[in-house]
Amino acid sequence: MDLVWPTVRGLYLSADVPEAAVRAWTAAFREASAAPGYAALLERHGLYPFALTGTALDDYVQAQIAAYRKLADGLGLRRWPS
Repeated sequence: MDLVWPTVRGLYLSADVPEAAVRAWTAAFREASAAPGYAALLERHGLYPFALTGTALDDYVQAQIAAYRKLADGLGLRRWPS
């Protein structure tokens, strides 16, 4: 079996952070990831490009959780209820 378990890196904010601050951090993250040299920096450190934010990131995380749960169930792994 080939198991792939990607690491999602980025900025994580508390649920009670004001929406204006979320927008500001999102904009800063997008700006930084679009900066000249960012792609080369990722490559130098062996990281793959990954720059999801907002709803797209939420959707991705939920899909990954569902896939991991299905995989765990298929392998007969014990997991705690969510």
